[in-house]
Amino acid sequence: MNQSLDIHSTWKTALSSADYQELNALFLHYQNNRLRSTATMTSDLNITFLPLFRAINHKNELLVTAFVTNNASQIICFKNVEILYHESNMEPIKATGTIHNFDLQPFKTTVWSFIFPNHCIKEAKRIYLIDQAI
Repeated sequence: MNQSLDIHSTWKTALSSADYQELNALFLHYQNNRLRSTATMTSDLNITFLPLFRAINHKNELLVTAFVTNNASQIICFKNVEILYHESNMEPIKATGTIHNFDLQPFKTTVWSFIFPNHCIKEAKRIYLIDQAI
């Protein structure tokens, strides 16, 4: 995989240095195909999702933080995009939306948290969805 991690400007100001270091370390494993997720995310766009962790916010919405990789040679915009999230032993969860000021450059990877308002997940704490392969 010949990608680079492109942290969105809103994330750069919000991330702690520890979170930034963790994401960079996870990205290195991802680049070397040594990172797997126990969940999946899909859309009609030419992108790859790798769900990293999930949590429930104060509004009882499911937040799924994932690496998002643009596999196309053109910029991808998130406008009225339908995304499906799935974990084993549960029905897929769907959300449709637009992320303003989010243009994913060609052959770049970023990290983003996707919000799924309607879900059946009860556990509120942050759950890692990844395994590091050796």
